[in-house]
Amino acid sequence: MDCEYPRNLEEKAVCEYPRNLEEKAANVTTFGDIKISFNKNKTCSVIGFNNNPVNITLNASYKNPATKTNYTLTSIGKFAFDTCDSLISIDIPLSVTSIDDRAFISCNSLTSIKISSNITYIGNQTFNYCKKLSSIIVDKQNTKYEDIESNLFSKNGLNLIQYAVGKTAPTYKIPLSVTSINVGALASCTSLTSIDIPLSVTSIDNFALANCTNLTSVSIQSKSKLKSIGLYVFENCTSLSSITIPFLKSPITIKSLRVNNNSLYDGTRLLYYIGSSVITIPKSVTSIEEGAFNNCRGIKSIINKSSNFKVSKDKFLLYTRDYTKLIYCASESTSTTSLTINPRVTYINSGAFINCHKLKNLSITVDKLLNEVNILPPSLNNLYLLGNFNSTLLNMFLSYTEFNKLYPTVSKPLMTIYYNELNKLSYNSLINNIDKFADVNYKLSIIMGKLIGIS
Repeated sequence: MDCEYPRNLEEKAVCEYPRNLEEKAANVTTFGDIKISFNKNKTCSVIGFNNNPVNITLNASYKNPATKTNYTLTSIGKFAFDTCDSLISIDIPLSVTSIDDRAFISCNSLTSIKISSNITYIGNQTFNYCKKLSSIIVDKQNTKYEDIESNLFSKNGLNLIQYAVGKTAPTYKIPLSVTSINVGALASCTSLTSIDIPLSVTSIDNFALANCTNLTSVSIQSKSKLKSIGLYVFENCTSLSSITIPFLKSPITIKSLRVNNNSLYDGTRLLYYIGSSVITIPKSVTSIEEGAFNNCRGIKSIINKSSNFKVSKDKFLLYTRDYTKLIYCASESTSTTSLTINPRVTYINSGAFINCHKLKNLSITVDKLLNEVNILPPSLNNLYLLGNFNSTLLNMFLSYTEFNKLYPTVSKPLMTIYYNELNKLSYNSLINNIDKFADVNYKLSIIMGKLIGIS
């Protein structure tokens, strides 16, 4: 059982049991609707509530009955107002500098909260599941936090800490400044039907969108920098029918959507892999979405545990079991600059070479190749095309239309294309098009080997 993120009320009660023992042992005094714990350093904390408070105004200090002296209120403790359904508003004095984990979690009647300039710490899930919370306002002088459209963010808008889930807007476009979405940040927002996640987001934490029961679509923008997806992100999103990840070519079955080791799966289909150094294909995977590895960086080898795929001996190339499809090239090692594709390959995934930034020499047997390969690494110096080549594929390799889109700041590379065999049709196509293609996309040097059928 994970007490950091209890899944249900039973787990929650067990997890809170140690906290209740600590509360009994502490120096606690009840002041009207709140419980205060006095500390040794002449400070005190709110640790709980009494009865069913509706509107609370906290004092800047409270008198300790044991010492007969005033103690400064500096914090609102963990779980202090947990599930206080009656609470509508609370006035927090300037003396408070921290609001601890889950302090106001599940305060279902709380409509607004003001964060003063002196608050320097807000814990995890502090305002999660506050179903009527529609406004979070942060003092502009606060150096740690800010509000954007009445939602809570870290300063400079890098972390979305808490969306005010009581808002009624059906759509939300997360700001471009955001790099991380915190634990439960949008959880239980029943008004939202769609969310747009910008390319700047690198991590989505646990339960981020859980219990958004009317959410029907989530869109992750093109060229996303996403590196980490937490547990139960889409937990109980019962209306969710569409998750748009730019490179996915087939629909996702929402009911079987799961996250494991920061990667996204649709049943046994690997949709989106996030990893570094090594790619590991789990035993359960039966298919891999084209583009699933597009955002992997620094990958130097592949470990395959599934019977549905094969890996080359050097552990750089991932194929389907029958070697007819090249799925991905993982060579980002300076020690390996040359690769030869298995001659049985008939299809090469469009992003197979997208991250092979160290690759200098590539050999491809093209007799059976059926698709266009329009994304090649900018580091490539020598492309060896083996076998009898047709004019369509010849034009495709020369044009390389995606180069300028993917690498706009990279100068045109000098690449030599070697042809093992050319029939007459291919040769004529080469003569007719080489000037145009070389001018636009590559500084090309063509070296032809054995020419077949040329009179």
